[in-house]
Amino acid sequence: MTAIDFYSHDVSGEKEFGFAQAIKVGDTIYVSGQLSHDEQGNFLYPGDFDAQL
Repeated sequence: MTAIDFYSHDVSGEKEFGFAQAIKVGDTIYVSGQLSHDEQGNFLYPGDFDAQL
């Protein structure tokens, strides 16, 4: 059986929608798209794609 690990930061959207920042399956890590947020989970620079990068 292959081990599966989920990595999250407990920010908005993760628990509500089953979103994980990354998933490790065996020796492979799948990284999801990231949103710009601070340590408290507040989104930064809404509507400004360049600033979010």
